[in-house]
Amino acid sequence: YRDLLEQYAGVSYCDITFGRYILVPLAQKHNVKFKKIVWSELAAILRLLRTPISEVNMEHYLEPTESDPDLLMTYLRAVATGEVRDTWCPVLHKMAFHHVVSYISSNNNKFSEVLRLRIEKLGNTELKKISERFGKTDASDPPLVLSTH
Repeated sequence: YRDLLEQYAGVSYCDITFGRYILVPLAQKHNVKFKKIVWSELAAILRLLRTPISEVNMEHYLEPTESDPDLLMTYLRAVATGEVRDTWCPVLHKMAFHHVVSYISSNNNKFSEVLRLRIEKLGNTELKKISERFGKTDASDPPLVLSTH
């Protein structure tokens, strides 16, 4: 997979079809090691994976919610710093944003609080709105749902 990623980075010119194949091992049913290679070890590839959301079944990338703390922190960093943005890598942006938000909203544990506090410190306005919402304990707030399309 690493060789395929390096080939993609070297000669793909952001080809959408090639990108769809690169995304397959990033689906939630696959081992977390593939996600860690893309999101951490070869993070430069993040900006090259420009496959539109319409080209993939997002459900495969969003469910079940990610629970690996290292990967969630990596997702948070990538979204907060703008390393992945909806405008140039929509699938990865939606994936990262969804998993961080879903983890915070569905877990009331020390790590979800760590994520929420980290969001507050990072300064990303999109993420801060989420943090403010989940910092409240008002059960009348409807759950946040990100569309899969």
